[in-house]
Amino acid sequence: MPITRMFIDWSRPLIPAVVDHLFERYSVLRVADLRQVVVAFPSRHGLKRFDDLWARRTGGVGHPPRRITVGDLPELLYQPLRPFASELVQKLAWGEAVRTLPRHKMERVLGHLPDDADFDAWLSVGEMLWRTHIELAADGLNFGDVARLGADLPGFREGPRWEAMREMQTTYLSTLDNLEMWDQQTARLVAIERRECHTTQDIILVGAADLNIALRQMLDQVADRVTAYVHGPVELAERFDAHGCLIPHAWEHVDVELSEEQVAVVDGPPDQARAVVERLRSLNGTRRIDEITIGVPDERMVPVLRRVLGEADVACYRSIESTLRETSPYKLLMAVALWLEGERPSEFAELARHPAITGWLADQGVPSRWLMELDKFLARHLQSRLGKWPAATDDEHYNALKRAYDLVTALLAGMSVEARLLGEWADAVTEFLLTVYRHREFDLDDPDSRLAVESCRRIWQALSANQEVPELLMPAVTAYQAIRMTLGSCGSQSIPPEAQVEGVELLGWLDLAQDDNRVLVLTNFNEGFIPSAVNADLFLPNALRQHLGLTDNARRYARDVHALQALLASRDSVSLIVGRRNARNEPLVPSRLLFATDGSTIAARIRRFYGRKAGEVSSTGSSPADPRPVELLTERVSMVPKRERRLDIPRPDVVVPPVGKLSVTAFRSYLACPYRFYLRHVLKLKTVEEDAVEMAPNVFGDFVHTVLSEFGRSPAAQSVDERTIRESVLGFLDTTAVRWFGADPLPVVQIQLEQICRRLRAFAVWQTAQARDGWRIHAVERDLKMEFGRANKLVVSGRIDRIDRHEATNRFRILDYKTSDKAKTPEKVHRSNDRWVDLQLPLYRHLAWNNGIQGELQLGYVSLSGEADESLLSMANWQDAELAEADQTAFDVVERILRGDFAPMSEREVRDAPEFARICQEGVFGREVLK
Repeated sequence: MPITRMFIDWSRPLIPAVVDHLFERYSVLRVADLRQVVVAFPSRHGLKRFDDLWARRTGGVGHPPRRITVGDLPELLYQPLRPFASELVQKLAWGEAVRTLPRHKMERVLGHLPDDADFDAWLSVGEMLWRTHIELAADGLNFGDVARLGADLPGFREGPRWEAMREMQTTYLSTLDNLEMWDQQTARLVAIERRECHTTQDIILVGAADLNIALRQMLDQVADRVTAYVHGPVELAERFDAHGCLIPHAWEHVDVELSEEQVAVVDGPPDQARAVVERLRSLNGTRRIDEITIGVPDERMVPVLRRVLGEADVACYRSIESTLRETSPYKLLMAVALWLEGERPSEFAELARHPAITGWLADQGVPSRWLMELDKFLARHLQSRLGKWPAATDDEHYNALKRAYDLVTALLAGMSVEARLLGEWADAVTEFLLTVYRHREFDLDDPDSRLAVESCRRIWQALSANQEVPELLMPAVTAYQAIRMTLGSCGSQSIPPEAQVEGVELLGWLDLAQDDNRVLVLTNFNEGFIPSAVNADLFLPNALRQHLGLTDNARRYARDVHALQALLASRDSVSLIVGRRNARNEPLVPSRLLFATDGSTIAARIRRFYGRKAGEVSSTGSSPADPRPVELLTERVSMVPKRERRLDIPRPDVVVPPVGKLSVTAFRSYLACPYRFYLRHVLKLKTVEEDAVEMAPNVFGDFVHTVLSEFGRSPAAQSVDERTIRESVLGFLDTTAVRWFGADPLPVVQIQLEQICRRLRAFAVWQTAQARDGWRIHAVERDLKMEFGRANKLVVSGRIDRIDRHEATNRFRILDYKTSDKAKTPEKVHRSNDRWVDLQLPLYRHLAWNNGIQGELQLGYVSLSGEADESLLSMANWQDAELAEADQTAFDVVERILRGDFAPMSEREVRDAPEFARICQEGVFGREVLK
C-alpha cells in the first residue's frame, strides 16, 4: 500500500489546515485522541506553531500527538542495538582511518598530502570525509556506490579516488564496530537493507517537500501508516512524487506571478531594513503586529532590522534558531585557541577586545585606556610577537597595555603547556570560563544573557564528553587543538529562539512555509539566499550530485519556487525586498525567481535592478487586503510613526570660538568640507587602524621624517661627502627601526624598511649635490606658531620639516618631505581649478617670518616617493598675486571658523576623510545636505 497523500490547497496556510484535518480525523464526540500519532515537521518552527494552534483548537482537552522534526523520525522506525558514536568520536575514527590508509592510495584522494606530524591538517581531512559520508548515507549511498554509479557519467574519472575512500570508509566502520558503537547513518542503511523498519503509530508528514532517499526507503517499509500532507492544489499532483516530495524537473519552468508593486529594489542592508518599515507603514493600521512576519534568509540582517525597527518604535523578536558558534562564549574560546596557536599581535587584539576579557580586566583594575594604547601600539610598532616591547614603548604611554597583556597571558598560563590527552583539558578550559565570567550577573530574561548561559552549559557538556572518548581514539593534543575539537563537536548545535514577545516575528526562509501570519515582508530576495546553490565541492560537484540523485541545485530551486508559490497564494500580502549590496559593500544578484516569468518582464526587471540610482526604492505596495473585517488593536502597525524616521546628519553644536589653535595642514580639511573639518578638528573624532599588517601611509611617513630629523641634527648634515651622508642616514634608519619595531618586526615591515633604504640612498645622492651647491640645513622639525587673522585671530601652528640656507646669498627655503608612492608638485597639491585647496606652504612663510627668518624665502617639496631618483626637489613658482590670494583665503577660513561656520557639507565623497563616510551618509540616496 503506498503512502497516503493529502493535498492542502495553498490558498490556505498549511499548518492551520493540518490541525483541522487531524482534529476531525481523530476526534470522537469532539475530543481528539492522538496518542498513537507522530507528526513530523521540516522545522522546529512548524512544531511550535502546531502546538499553539492545536491548543487553541482543542482548548487543552484530549491527547495531542507526539511532535518531532523530520530529522528525528528515522530512529522511531527501527531499534538501534548499539549506542551511536558521538560526532567527535566519528571524526576521530575517520582521522584514524585516514592515517592508516597506505600513502600511495591516500594520494589518489587528495593529491598533495599534509606532513605526517600535522595533526590539525589530517583531522581536517577526516572531517571532510565524515561530512561526505553523512551526506551520501542520507541518500542511501556509500563511497563504493559512487565509484560504481559514477562510471556511467560521461567524463567521470574519479573511480580510483572513490575506491580508496571506500577502503577508508570500511576501516572507519570497523573501528566503530570494535568499540561496540554504531555510525547512525550506516545503522539506518542496515535497517533498510534488512527491512527492520516498523511502527504501530500513524506517521504524519507536514509539508515535507524534500526528503532524503534513506528516509523515503524507511517510510516505504511502513507506508500503510504514513500520511503526507502536501501544500499545493490537487490539480498539481503530478508535480509531486509518491512521498509527497517535489519532482525537480516539474518545477523548472514554472512561472511566478509577481506584481511590480510587491518588489522593492534597494541598496545595502540598512536600506533593506528601512524598506521593511515602509512596507509596514503602508498597511495603515489594517493589521495587528502579531499578524506580520519578516522573512530573514540572511541572519546577518537580524541586528540591522532590530536597530531600524527599534528607531521606528516597532517591536520584534527572533524566532530563528541560533547556533552555538554565534554565541559570545564560543567566540571567546575560539579567540583563545587562535591566540594560543600563533600568539600574534592581531590575535591578542581579537581576544583582548572580547567583552568578557575587557570586563575581566576592568575587574582587575586595569585602566580602560589600555585599549587605546593597544590600537596605537598595533598601528605603530608592528611586531610579529608581543611581550618583547620595543625601546620606543619604554614610557608610561603603554603601561596599561603592558599590564593587560601580563594579566591575560597569566590567565592562560595553564593552557600554554605541552600536549595532554584530550579529556584532560576539561578542567583548565572550565576554570578559564568560570574566571572570566565569575563577576558577571546574568539575567535569564535578557536574550544575550540566556544565550551566554546556555552556550556555557553546552560547551561544558562537550568538554565532559571529551573525557568519554574511547582510549583507542583519545589523542594527545595541545590546548588550542582541544578547544577547536570541542567547539567543532558542538558548534552546530541549535539553541532555542527567543521567547515570544509582543512584536513582529523574524523567521528564516525555510521556516516561512510552516508559518501562517497573513502578512509577509521578505528581505534578501537575492541569489545565494533564495535559492541557495552549491557549485564547488571537493568530492561532489553539481553534475555528479545530479547523476547520483543527491541534493543539487535543481532540487534547491524546486524547493524554493514551490515555497514562494505557496507563500504568494496563502498570504494576504507578500512583499519582496531585493538588495544590491551586502554589508561588505559587495554586489548582490537578484533571485532567479524574479525572472521566472515572460521575456519582457525579465528585461524590465533587469533594467530596474541595474538601472536605478543606489538606494532608490520602488513604490510601496501590497496585494489586496483581506476583505474580512480586521479588529484594530492597540499594537497594530499604525504604531509606526507617520513622520520620516531616519538618522539625521548631526548638526554642528559649537561654542564660539570652537578652536583656539589650528595647524597649517587643517586648512586643507576646511577648504574640502567645513562639516568634516568640524568632525575632525572640533569634535576630535578619529579612527585607529585595528588590524594593521604593515606601516600605514601616515606611520610610514612619520618613520621617514624621524630618520631624516635625526640626520638633520647630526654633524653629517653639514658634510659634502656622499659616503658620509649615506652611512649616516642609513645608520639612523637602523637605529630608529630597532627603537620602533624591536628586533623582530613583521616580515612586511622588513620589506617596507628595504623600500625606505632605497629611497634614502637616493636622498643621500641628492643631499650631497645640494651641499656642494652651497645649501646647508639650517633647522629641522621646527615647531612654530603665531597669531593669525585680521580683526579676529587664532593661533596657527606648524612643524616645518626642514629650513635650508644658502651660504653665499643668505637665501632661505622651506622644504617639506613627501613620502607618497607618486611624486607630486606643490602646484598640484595646493591648487585645483585655479583655486587654493591647501595652504600649508604659503602659511609656512608667515610662521618663518614671525620666527626670525629674513630675506628671500622659497617653498618646495623633497619627494622621497617610490619613484625616488636623484631629482627629488620640486620648488613652487607662485607669483606674488597668487600668494596674496592664498593669504586672503586663509584669513577667510579663520573668520569662518571663529564664528562657528561649518556648512556647507561637501556633496562629493571626500577621499581625505573616509572615516566620516557613515556620519555624512555617503552613498545614501536622498541624503540631506547641510547648507
